[in-house]
Amino acid sequence: MAWSPDGKQLAAGSGINVILVWDVASGELLATLNGDFGVVSSVVWSPDGKQLASLTAGNTRISLWDLANPNPPAILRGHAGVVFGVAWSPDSKQLVTGSDDQAILVWDVANAKPHATLTGHTGAVRSVAWSPGGEQVASGSDDGTIIVWDVATAKLQVTLIGHTGVVTSVAWSPGGEQVASGSDDGTIIVWDVASGKPQATLIGHTGPIKSVAWSPSGEQMASGSDDGTIIVWDVASAKP
Repeated sequence: MAWSPDGKQLAAGSGINVILVWDVASGELLATLNGDFGVVSSVVWSPDGKQLASLTAGNTRISLWDLANPNPPAILRGHAGVVFGVAWSPDSKQLVTGSDDQAILVWDVANAKPHATLTGHTGAVRSVAWSPGGEQVASGSDDGTIIVWDVATAKLQVTLIGHTGVVTSVAWSPGGEQVASGSDDGTIIVWDVASGKPQATLIGHTGPIKSVAWSPSGEQMASGSDDGTIIVWDVASAKP
């Protein structure tokens, strides 16, 4: 499920092969998107609000929906393994995806083709996130590391090492100076990207972390865990 950038629409996977788009104010069903390839596991709006990218459970393909003419979707093929993560560039012209094949692909949306392959992880890539400035991508992997990549050169900039488990979620701070990572080890680490050093480790969950998200101000962070709780953290003090 995902809100549109303007907050006026909501998109959600509905069982097999279908994504529904609603007008939030009226509750009106605006669109039924047919043609995905299984149970929809993730839906992500483009920043300009004109397109959706979706993943389906256990699938190697990405569906790309033009909301002005959504059916059928464009199908992005390039990964050799299940795709776990997808993120849009800030200008809505590119996508980045992470997969069980240990690779990250950067896609040109206009022609639905990958133009760069980022390799460096030694495990499945579980999460990807584009920096607010559009120049970098962060990826989290089963190998326990986070890698920050330069998109223009497709080169590894820094590897962030500190977790003792799978990295399940990565998120950039609104200012683009920090990356937060959540792990199966039950911790969230806030990293300074320039130095590659951890600034804070947030400890409070009793189960694996599944998702992390910054507040718009960058002063708070939310984390969701298999322990059944969501914790809202004060980033400066590293306390709930």
